[in-house]
Parts: sequence; C-alpha cells; structure tokens
Amino acid sequence: MLRHTFVRASLAIVAAGMITACAESTAPVAGTLVTEPNATMDGGANLNNMKSFAGQVYVCPQTSAPGTGFAYKWSVTNNATSQVVGSGVVRNVTANTCVMLSSVPTDVRARYTVVVREDPGGSFTVQAISASYGNNFPGTAPTATRVNTRTISSMISHDFGVQYTFHH
Repeated sequence: MLRHTFVRASLAIVAAGMITACAESTAPVAGTLVTEPNATMDGGANLNNMKSFAGQVYVCPQTSAPGTGFAYKWSVTNNATSQVVGSGVVRNVTANTCVMLSSVPTDVRARYTVVVREDPGGSFTVQAISASYGNNFPGTAPTATRVNTRTISSMISHDFGVQYTFHH
C-alpha cells in the first residue's frame, strides 16, 4: 500500500511539473513555412490588393526576348527569432512568368526578411530589380537591392507579401 501511494505521489509531482513548465513557457514557437521547391510558373501575385498575397513571395524574370533556365536562391528569416524558416533554390524558370517561392503563416503576427539572389547563367544581364507589394500598401517597405550581385532583400509579414521582378 505504501508503494502504491509513493507511485501515485510521484506521478502527480511529475504531471504537475510538466503542466507548470508548459504554462510558464515563453519560448517563441516557430511557424510552419510552406515552400515551393519545385515551383510552377504562373501569372504572379495579384497586385490589385496587397492583402490578396499576404505572406507570399514571388519572383519574376522579365526579359525582352524569350528565355528559360533562370535560377533563384532564396531564404526567409523570422525577424523576432533570427531563425531561417525556409530556404531553397528554384531552377528553370521561364522568362516573363512568375513563381511563388514560399509563404509564411498568416494566422500568426510576425515579420520576416526575405533574400532572393538570381544565380548567374545564360546570356541575360540583370539591369534592375524591383519589389512590388500591391495596391493599398501603406508606405514603402525597406528594400535593399544589389544589382551587381543580382540580390534583393526586403520584408514580408502575416499581412503583406512581395513580388520581386528581375529586369533583364
């Protein structure tokens, strides 16, 4: 009987400790990131309204001539935790089309830094890189563009996304 009481008391203490640990946890929980490693080409984001592509990242190579084989290396970092929550490479993107690289959860308030770099290749040279956030965007998001390294970085969040266009 004493043994049963000891076992029950031990289990109660362990259970109480686990409940307390869960209730007092202040560690941030990483969001789930949906990635598109084999992204399919489409028309890009709906730029008529910034809310229509919240949390999404698109990339579009724009050229005056047809071309294929564009490749982009990308990463998404949670600004609050500095944790890379997604990264990848998408290859064989066709000129004048767009691909969605990734998306972040829109049900959790968060901001992310996105970096996209076009890998060299082919006969096209990057002339400019632009970021579009859609109509009704309240201001200008900080964007760092480095044409010489074919790189752009800016922010997305749970309530707005971005479409990058690499102009060739």
